[in-house]
Amino acid sequence: MTASDESLPRAAAGSPPAAAPEKTVRRDLALYNNGLAVGVLGGAVTSVALPSLALFTLQATPMQMSVLYAAQRFPPAVTALFAGAWVDRHRKLGLLMWGKVVGGLLLLVVPVTALTGTLSLALLCVIGFALAAVNDVSSTAGISYLPSLARGRNLAVANSRMGALFSFTDAAGSYLASGLIAVLGTSRAILADVLSYFISAACMAKIRTPEPPPGARPAGSTLLGEIKAGLGYASRHPVIRPLVLSNTVLALAMTAWDVLFLIYVVRQLHWSPVVLAVVMGCASVGGVAGALAGRRLAEPRGT
Repeated sequence: MTASDESLPRAAAGSPPAAAPEKTVRRDLALYNNGLAVGVLGGAVTSVALPSLALFTLQATPMQMSVLYAAQRFPPAVTALFAGAWVDRHRKLGLLMWGKVVGGLLLLVVPVTALTGTLSLALLCVIGFALAAVNDVSSTAGISYLPSLARGRNLAVANSRMGALFSFTDAAGSYLASGLIAVLGTSRAILADVLSYFISAACMAKIRTPEPPPGARPAGSTLLGEIKAGLGYASRHPVIRPLVLSNTVLALAMTAWDVLFLIYVVRQLHWSPVVLAVVMGCASVGGVAGALAGRRLAEPRGT
């Protein structure tokens, strides 16, 4: 029995779970959104505090910053293939909840070692790598779980509202980071993100809407076989294929931009972590408008 099996009521084999009352579903959707939004809020703090810790405290060179960013960006390129197939075999809510717990414990290592004077760039890279892998599994489970709470047209509405909420909390998190860094210092500010992981896990633990059991696997089905089938489907799909290719190119370009931007504004323009956080918050505001407009722009063209 997996951890996710223990956290939710078990449905009879081969039968869908009983539908939850609408009031319960609304309550659980609010818990789901709020739990993930708190995680986005804390993650925005870390997105400012972690590179600031490397640049200001550990005096990282451009090459070391590139390695740090590569450590944070590389795991999803590898784990995403396994995460999708593996998550499909388990209950999503349990994986999401325990992913938040493990992520919080991993991130807690950073402020603890900074306070004890044992933090190093190598350790930051290891934590960044492990945290990215755990977050990839957790976020995949979270995306897959949403249809259990919202179906049909309600799913599009829920996605739009969730995108707007996340964009808003991302921007707010950058401004929160500026205040926390100014008051507490860079390493202690990361404790806000550690707390957000545990709050998010607590929200997921309170959800009571029954989740459909994992689908039955065909005889002889293997994880690698399912990954291969998924890759084949994505490569042939007229919409998914260009989305994957364009997002891959964009991710590579944005990673290079992030490294060069941070080094330039810190080393050449002499920005402080507080100024950096404020500017990053301004850059996130556009995401709120985009998320709110997304559903209206998509409706005339169909789903």
